[in-house]
Amino acid sequence: MAIEGPNPTALRELARAFVLPPMLFAGLAAVFLGLIAHLVAVMARIDRSDTVIARTSLIQAILGDMQDWRRVDLDRSIAGVPDSFARQAIDVDRRWMIDAMRGRLTELLRVEEEEVVRSERNQAVRRSTWTIVCASLVASALLGLILATTARRQLVAVSRSYDHVLDDARRQAEAVRDREAILSSFYDNAPMMMGISEICGDDLLMISANAPTARPLGLTPDAMRGRLSSEVGITKEHNRRWIDAYRDSERTGRPIRFEYAYDHPGGRAWLSAVGCPLEGFPGRFTYIVQDDSERKQAEEALRESRERLRAALTASGTGTFRWDIRTGAVDSDENLDRLFGIPAGQEAGCVADFMDRIHPDDRDAVATAVDRSAQRGEDICVEFRVVWPDGTVHWLADKGKTFVDAAGKPSYMAGACVDVTAHRVAEEEIRGLNARLELRLARLAALRRIDAAITAGLDLRQTLGVVLDEVAAQLGVDAADVLMHDTQARTLVRAAEMGFQTPGMSERPMPLDRSVPGWVALEGRRLDVADLSCSTLTHACAEGLVEEGFVAYHALPLLANGQVRGVLEVFHRSPLDADADWLEYLETLAGQAAIAIDNSSLLDGLRRSNAELAAAYDATIEGWARALDLRDQETEGHSRRVTEITVRLARAMGVGEAELVHLRRGALLHDIGKVGIPDRVLLKPGPLDDEEWEVMRRHPAYAYEMLFPITFLRPALEIPYGHHERWDGSGYPLGLKGEEIPLSARIFAAVDVWDALGNDRPYRAAWPRDRVRDHIASLAGTHLDPRVVESFLAMIDEQAHCDAVGAEHVISEGETPAWARHPLAAAFPAQSQEISGRSEVGWRMQEA
Repeated sequence: MAIEGPNPTALRELARAFVLPPMLFAGLAAVFLGLIAHLVAVMARIDRSDTVIARTSLIQAILGDMQDWRRVDLDRSIAGVPDSFARQAIDVDRRWMIDAMRGRLTELLRVEEEEVVRSERNQAVRRSTWTIVCASLVASALLGLILATTARRQLVAVSRSYDHVLDDARRQAEAVRDREAILSSFYDNAPMMMGISEICGDDLLMISANAPTARPLGLTPDAMRGRLSSEVGITKEHNRRWIDAYRDSERTGRPIRFEYAYDHPGGRAWLSAVGCPLEGFPGRFTYIVQDDSERKQAEEALRESRERLRAALTASGTGTFRWDIRTGAVDSDENLDRLFGIPAGQEAGCVADFMDRIHPDDRDAVATAVDRSAQRGEDICVEFRVVWPDGTVHWLADKGKTFVDAAGKPSYMAGACVDVTAHRVAEEEIRGLNARLELRLARLAALRRIDAAITAGLDLRQTLGVVLDEVAAQLGVDAADVLMHDTQARTLVRAAEMGFQTPGMSERPMPLDRSVPGWVALEGRRLDVADLSCSTLTHACAEGLVEEGFVAYHALPLLANGQVRGVLEVFHRSPLDADADWLEYLETLAGQAAIAIDNSSLLDGLRRSNAELAAAYDATIEGWARALDLRDQETEGHSRRVTEITVRLARAMGVGEAELVHLRRGALLHDIGKVGIPDRVLLKPGPLDDEEWEVMRRHPAYAYEMLFPITFLRPALEIPYGHHERWDGSGYPLGLKGEEIPLSARIFAAVDVWDALGNDRPYRAAWPRDRVRDHIASLAGTHLDPRVVESFLAMIDEQAHCDAVGAEHVISEGETPAWARHPLAAAFPAQSQEISGRSEVGWRMQEA
C-alpha cells in the first residue's frame, strides 16, 4: 500500500485559517488608523476654538477694566469741579470712549462671534467624531471577536484535519513497517533459499541471502553478504549455470525456472530454482530455490513402489481389473484370467465371460452385488467360488471401488481378486482353535473364581461348593463330591456334594481300606471307570450308585504338600468323552480342591495363633493396667472400670468392632505415662501444687514416648495421649479443640470424669450419682464433647432404669448380693445377671 499525499481539503482549511484572519485584521487596522488621523485634526480645530473663546473673554475683561479705569480718572480730574459740571464731563468722556471703542469692539466681537460659531461647529464635529470613533472601536471589537471565534473554529478544524492527516500518515507508516517486518520474517524464516545476487564477470556477488541459503555452506547470512560465490565454496559450473540463466531472463524479460542437482558436503540435493532481474539495478537478480530432494525421492519411491506392487501382484497371484460400467467391457490382467481358470490366449472381455465360471450357488449373490454397483455406484466386496475347467473349486475374494462421472453417475470400477482358498481352510482351523481357546479361557476363569474363593477365606464348605460348581459347569458331569481325610479315624467323610438325588448317601464315613475312594487315597492315583455296570470294583455305596443311575466314574486323590487331604469324585449318568484335555483339567480342579482344604487348615492354625497372640497381648496390657492400679492406690480398679464403660459407650455411638479393639487397649493404658511420674507427686495424699501439677501433666507425653515404638499399640495412642484434651481447647498436652480431639479420647474423657467423681478418694468421698450426672451435663461444650455427653447420659439413664427393674426380682429385703455391689455391675447388666447365679466365692475368684 502506497503512502497517500496531503489531504486537499485539509490544506484549504489550513490556508483559510492562517491567511484570511491576517487580511481582515490588516483592513480593520487601516480603517482604525484613518479614523485616528481624522480625530487628531478635529482636536486641533477644537483647540483653536478654545483659544478664540479665551481671547474674547480677555477682551471683555479689558473693556470692563478700561471702563472702570476711565471712570476713576474722570473722578480724579473733576474732583475740584462742581458736581453738575463733573457729571457732564464724565458723561461726555464716557460717550466719547464708548463711541471710540464701539466700532473697534464691534469689529472684534463680530470676528469673535464668527470664531464662536466655528467653535460650536467644531464641538459638534468633535462630538460626532468621538461617536464615530467609539462606534468604530465597538465594531472593531465585535468584528475582532467574530474573527477570533471564526479563526479559533478554523484552527480547531485545521488541527483536527491535521491530526487526521498525521494519523493517516502514522497508520500508513505502521502498515509499511508491518509489511516490512512480515517480508523480513518471511525472508528470514522461509524454508526455501532466497536472496539477491549480482553478476560480476564469471562470478556472482552475494548481495543478500537468507538462512536456508547459507546453511548448506556452513555459513550465516551475514557471513555470505558481500562475498563472491566462489569464495564461499560454490563451483564455477554452478555459477556459469546461474549466470546463463540470468542472461536469458534479462534478455526475455521473464522469470526463468530450471532444476538441477547440487552436490554439497551433506550429499546431493535436487533443487528447483526461479530467478528474475531486479528492476532498476542492472546486473542484479533475485532468486528463490526450493529443495525438491524429497519430491524426487518420493517420485523414485513411487516408481519403485509401482514396480514392487506389480511384482507382488504377480507373485501373490492377485488379479486386477477395470470394468467400464457404461459399456460393460472388462480390462483384466493375466493373473485375473488365471484365477478364473481362463486358458492362456483366450480373452474374456465382458462380465458375462466371468459370471459363467462362478459356482452356481454363488452366482446370484455376485450378480446382485454387480447390479448394485452398476445402478447405485456401490463398492463391491464379495467372496465366491469359481469352478475351473478341471472341476476343481477355488475361493476368490473380490473387492472393487466404484468411480462416478461429473454428473454423479457410476462410470467405472477398479478392483482386484485374490485366491482365498487357503484362507478359507485356515478359517475353519481357526474356528476350531477359537473354540478350544474359549474353552480354555472359560476353564481359566473357573480356576480364577476358585482362587478368589480360596483367597477370600470363605468357609471351607462354601469354597468346596464353588469347586464342585465349576467341576459340573466345565466338565459337564451330573454329580460330584469331595471326601475329606480324617487322619485319626482313617476314614473319608463327605465334606461337599452336588447333583445327587438319593438322600442319606453322605451320612456314613468310608474306611480307607474298604472303599474305592479309600483305595484312591491310599494309592495316590487317579481311577477312571467308563462304565460302572461292567466294572468289578466294589463300592461302599454301590446300591446308592445303582439307584442314581451313574455310568461313568472318576476319582482323584487330593494331594497337598505331599499329604492326602481327601478324594474328588465325579459321576455321570451317560458315557463321557474324557479326552486328555478333559482329564488334565479334572486333575487341575482336584489340585484346587486340595489347596482349598490345605489353606483352610492353615487359616485355622493362623486364626488360633492370632487369637492366642492377641490374648497374650491383651493379658499383658491388662497386667500393665493392674500394675498401675497397684502403684496408684488412689485409682485402684479405675482402669478396668473406665475401660469397660468406654467400650460400651463407643459401641453405642457406632464405633466399629475393629476400632473397639484399639480403643479398649488405649483405655486400659490411659495412665501408662504415670510410670514416669515420681512417687512424691503421684502418691501425694493431698492436692498438688502448681509445680507438681506441671510434672503430673507430662504423663500423656510419657505415654506417647513409651507406646509409639510398639507398632501394634500405635492405633491405641489416642486415649493415652489425648484424654486430657478439652472441648474448648484448654486441655493438655497439645491444646486441641473440638473435633480436633480424637473421638476415642473424647469418649474416654466423659467416662473418666464419671468414674473419678463417683468413687472415693483419700481427700474426698464419692459424689452421689445424680450430682455426678448433673456435673457431667454442665461440662458439655467446655470440658466435654456435647454429643458424647448426650450419649453417655442416655446410656447411664437407661442403665439406671434397667437396674431398678432388675432389683425388684433379685434383691431381697435389706440384702444386696455381691455381684450387684461390684463396680462393673452398672456398666454390664447382662453379665451381672449371669454372675448373679454364682456364689460370692466364685465371683471373687473370677475377679482375682
